[in-house]
This record gives sequence, structure tokens and C-alpha cells, in this order.
Amino acid sequence: MHFRIRRSYLVLGILCTVAIAVLGGFSVIGAALNLDGSFRYPLPTAVGLGCFWGAWFLAAVYTIAFACRDQLTVTAEQLTHKGVFRTHTTPVAAITAVEWIRNPNRVVVRYPRGRIKLDFDGYAPDARAQLVQQLRSLTAAELQSGWAAFEASHLRHYRPAHRSRGAALVCLLMYAALAAGAGYGWRWQLGWPFLLVSAGSGLAAFWYLVGIVRFVPDDRPAADPSEPAQPTASRG
Repeated sequence: MHFRIRRSYLVLGILCTVAIAVLGGFSVIGAALNLDGSFRYPLPTAVGLGCFWGAWFLAAVYTIAFACRDQLTVTAEQLTHKGVFRTHTTPVAAITAVEWIRNPNRVVVRYPRGRIKLDFDGYAPDARAQLVQQLRSLTAAELQSGWAAFEASHLRHYRPAHRSRGAALVCLLMYAALAAGAGYGWRWQLGWPFLLVSAGSGLAAFWYLVGIVRFVPDDRPAADPSEPAQPTASRG
């Protein structure tokens, strides 16, 4: 069975790549040509801005590559994870440990020559449920650790709003960088669209900041499987 991450990562990568390329291009060109005469050292400033936007551009391109290439294949005999740069393959019989981690929502499969680390937040809900079931039944129970806490925290009481603080932080940084770059472009008198992009990106960055600040990890102890799950009130 094949598992791929959700397509929203591809959309996010494409949108960020286009936005960063446009804003970064205007920023570098505006600084190099010194359009408003405000730069004492136009070329060094253009180089610095090029490095800044170039780093974010590479991150956006990596997101696209990650969305297109990342794939997990699970069979009864073999486990294969294809990443952006490397492919990890191990026979099921060679797996030495399966570590279920409830915060973040992750599993680590260890084998003699390395490990395969999977973050469940990248998968759609249906695919995530199937993947958890496949990995749970793949090896003997004595090779697996942390399952009780993982099940209680992320399967029985799963809350999507509390599951992706790391992704929210990445989005916060990207929107903050976009807001700063667009604001600088507007200051260079490159046009009111830069002001709109800066304001919208600033609001988006603030939204993610609030979500990160309000994040509350689920630290409740694992529930007794023999007891029925009790309904819980939503936090936040």
C-alpha cells in the first residue's frame, strides 16, 4: 500500500515560490538600481536581499519537491520510505523497534542500518488512520513502545487544531518574511500592491502566532482501554 502526503503541501509550495520570486525579484532589482536613491551601497544591499529571499525561495522549492517525491510503501515483507534526497528500505523482519510518539504526532521505525521517521500530520485523515493501522499490525507488540499514550492522545482524543505547531511556526516565519519584504517594497515606492501583500501577510503571521501561543499539548495520561471513552470539551 502506498501513502503520500496531502496535496495542500504542493499548493503551499507553489504559492510561496511564486510570491517569493516576485517580491524577491523586485527587491533585488530595486536595490541594485537604487530606484529611490536611498541606498548608500546599492550592490551590496542587492546581494544581501538576494541571499535573504534566495533562502526562502529554496525552502519553498523544497516544499514542492517534498510534496511531489515523498512516498511511503508498506507491504507485509518490506517498508520503503522515499524522501527528497534519500530512500530508506528495510525488510519487516529486520525492524528492531517501533516508537510511537504522541507529541509531536510521529512514529519512528528503527532497523539495523538506520531509521524511518514519519510525521502523521502530513497525511490526510483517512490515509493517516490506514497508515497507523498498517504500522501497528506490521510487527510484534513487544517491539513497539509508546503505543498506549499515542493511542489515548492522538487517536481517541485527536484534535486537529492542536496537532501542527511545527507547521504553524514554519507558516508564521514565511508570512512574516513575506510581510517584511513587501513592506520594504512599498517603502521603495514600488506600488500599493506591495502594501496590500504586506498587510495581508502580516495578518496571516499574527493568526499563526496566536495559534502557537494558544497551543496546549495533550498531556493527559493514557486511558484504560477497558473503559469507554468519555466525551471531552474542545479547548480553545
